Amino acid sequence: MKNAVLDARIPTLVAAVLIVIGVWATSYLTQQGTIFLGTASVSIDPQDVQITNVTDTSFTVSYRTRSAVFGSLVVSKANDNTQTIVLDDRDKQRGNASAYFLHYISVHALIPSTAYFFSIASSDKTFLDNGQPFRITTGPTLDASLALFLAKGKVFSENTGSDKAIVYLKSSSSQTLSTLAKTDGTYNLNFSDIRNGALLSLATIRQASIISLTIIGPSDTSSITILAQQAKSIPPISLTNNYDFSKDDFTLSQPESTPSSSLKFPTSSPSGGRPPQIISPKKNEVFTQTQPLLRGIAAPNETVAIIIQSAAEIKTTLTTDRNGNWSFRPETPLAAGDHIITITTKDGSGIIRTLSQSFSVFAQESVPLITPTQIPLLSPTPSPSPTLIPKPTGTGVLLATPSASAQSSRKGGELAEPGTSYVFPLALFALGLIISSTVLFSLQKTRS
Repeated sequence: MKNAVLDARIPTLVAAVLIVIGVWATSYLTQQGTIFLGTASVSIDPQDVQITNVTDTSFTVSYRTRSAVFGSLVVSKANDNTQTIVLDDRDKQRGNASAYFLHYISVHALIPSTAYFFSIASSDKTFLDNGQPFRITTGPTLDASLALFLAKGKVFSENTGSDKAIVYLKSSSSQTLSTLAKTDGTYNLNFSDIRNGALLSLATIRQASIISLTIIGPSDTSSITILAQQAKSIPPISLTNNYDFSKDDFTLSQPESTPSSSLKFPTSSPSGGRPPQIISPKKNEVFTQTQPLLRGIAAPNETVAIIIQSAAEIKTTLTTDRNGNWSFRPETPLAAGDHIITITTKDGSGIIRTLSQSFSVFAQESVPLITPTQIPLLSPTPSPSPTLIPKPTGTGVLLATPSASAQSSRKGGELAEPGTSYVFPLALFALGLIISSTVLFSLQKTRS
């Protein structure tokens, strides 16, 4: 009889302990709210944050997000608690806020040689720089340059609308300038008044100086290298490809020492307006076929030299059709692994261009299983919690009423989106423990 009593009590005690644990866990998680970081939070994180166009009275902040979201800056002067909300440049022009992948925000009416702090408001969350507000100090007032020097070009991209691209320009000794490409892909940058890296004086830019451009789209990036003398008419580029125009020969119509000298550039024929491109493969594309079809475009009826770098190098030469299209399928199967395709051809201006693209080949039976992994948050890091910022007073900066505090909760310093809670499954688990323990107790009581 004693053993029967013990047999009945031991499962009951275990079940009681499990019930207490389940109830405590459910109560605790309910109070804490959401537990894990959802992918929606990652999609609004500002990436590639750049501070550019710094003058004595202004600066620009630009970045991109994986999803189209609303973006703005919360700006304050050092030792001043007054905060100002600054909208995206396009929102200022249109008079209403819109969601973008590429964000471009200019702050004006500032004081020379003064430190300013700002945070980035992306969607309904606030982001800082490694836990601290971003900091920028305006430069001193300088005499303006008498010359007018515009860098002009065009970018071809699959992206449409005002999210076409952001263009960054700098030399080895200068600050970085930026501009937002227009909806047709054209852009221009005035670097007549470009400053040195310290912002204390105008940078020295000679016609033979190397200029670097970085062009980013919502998901792609291109790098371009040119000479300063080429900047007045930068050849059209295709986003995702990298270009080096600094080795091309351009003729000056006047001596280089003449400040107002104009530059003579070859003109593109109507049929050769598009720059050479490698359409397939895309950057780091993986093929399961060992003889993939490689495609691209160049000038019509133009020769294209192709080199595929792999275990056994493949070389071929072909001619584009009247529309400038070319395609090539290797006669010999490519070995599994990484490869690089390089094409050399002339563009519509008669200038030789060389483009390269990396890709990989895997046999179909050996295609690796890709397991999704959680992407860690990178700088800038989110602040402990977004707060409602009072509408400041002042002039010169476009104001907007900030949204209410984010309704999501956080754990371990990471922000999470609503709707990703595991409270309901845990509650069901606790309920299951209660039912199972009750049944177990009844069976034990019947046996006894």
